[in-house]
Amino acid sequence: MDYQKIKKGLKRNRLTAAVYRKLQSSIEKAQTTYHIAEIQPIHPRMQKGYEKRRLNLLVPSLNIAHVFGGIATALKFYKQLGEALPFDLRVVIMDSQLDQENMVDMENFSVVPADIDSEEERQILSFADREGKTLPVGCNDIFMATGWWTAYVIAPVIRWQRESYGISSHTLLYFIQDYEPGFYPWSSRYLMADSTYKLDIPTIGVFNSSLLYQFFKKNGYQFHREYYFEPVLNEKLKQELLEKKEKYARKKQIILYGRPGTARNAFELILASLNEWADKDPQAGEWTILSAGEAFDDITLHNGQLVHALGKVSLEEYARLMLESRIGISLMVSPHPSYPPLEMASFGMKVITNQYDNKDLSRFHANILSLDNCSSSAIARKLQELCSDTGMSHQLILEGDYFEGRDGWAAIIDSLKEDLL
Repeated sequence: MDYQKIKKGLKRNRLTAAVYRKLQSSIEKAQTTYHIAEIQPIHPRMQKGYEKRRLNLLVPSLNIAHVFGGIATALKFYKQLGEALPFDLRVVIMDSQLDQENMVDMENFSVVPADIDSEEERQILSFADREGKTLPVGCNDIFMATGWWTAYVIAPVIRWQRESYGISSHTLLYFIQDYEPGFYPWSSRYLMADSTYKLDIPTIGVFNSSLLYQFFKKNGYQFHREYYFEPVLNEKLKQELLEKKEKYARKKQIILYGRPGTARNAFELILASLNEWADKDPQAGEWTILSAGEAFDDITLHNGQLVHALGKVSLEEYARLMLESRIGISLMVSPHPSYPPLEMASFGMKVITNQYDNKDLSRFHANILSLDNCSSSAIARKLQELCSDTGMSHQLILEGDYFEGRDGWAAIIDSLKEDLL
């Protein structure tokens, strides 16, 4: 049956057109939702008799497919903090159903159901499907938020906890890894995310990088306590760099950090820049262009050249690509430094990135070219300049705090022990 022909017939027929329009309007209204799924409320219940201190980490997921970047960093920090505190530990999963067959390693943690007032010392509680369920909360539970929505939904719980148990408000530990209102156009989510930085609950902000922390201070945000740590080179990448730094020869190869589904990585701008470069540089066709990050279909540039998408690659493969490539393009419309430019630079690549507010990664190393004017034309010109540099040096970064792993976590955890005990 040809539904398209039937639809056209209904729309054109004088007798059925009005009915069709009314039905279509009803369907569209039914499909429209004004609900923000991330902020489904948490309904707490008293866990009577449980008076131990428990540090609760709120994360979107523990499934392997989701745990990289920000979630992985938050989990690692939480585990190290948990080892330093005489607290019980509980990880509350907020967004994705737990897949126990494909979850990250959570040694000595037990999965417990939400309807049980468990006193297990190490718990995982899947609370993504929380309709009609309640979360057991003891008088000494302390919460660690990650994404803005986890802070947004736990704030009423902390207020409830104070009123229900007759205690002074507990501190919220907030692990802040970007300026998250910027993830959205000026909108409801923008205001909601921003509101979590202005809570009436004593909040300890732990910031992923001094650059991000300085951005918050510059914009007038104040927290009860404030700490920041610095990015460091992934240990596996460091090992690969040390072991294989002489193994690969540099090719005429460009690596993109390509994430079409993440607006702040400006994928459309990267493509526009590549097309301008391909139009103007007669030698452009000599270069191979590979994209690591998200999977997508290969893209053909104006000159017929392909942008080949590798998707998410292993750390070993990523290290090899960086050691054999000359140029990287990695954009991040955010005050967070972003890891790929630092990684590519450490592996000796020349990297084109963007400035943002107080962020200028050219201060990290001369391998990074950080553009203030980040138009497609400016990127294309810089790319053509690099491609024509036949004597390009590829200096590896084999020293300094970033390479040597001095992130500052130990000092922060020592201070948090005093704040939370």
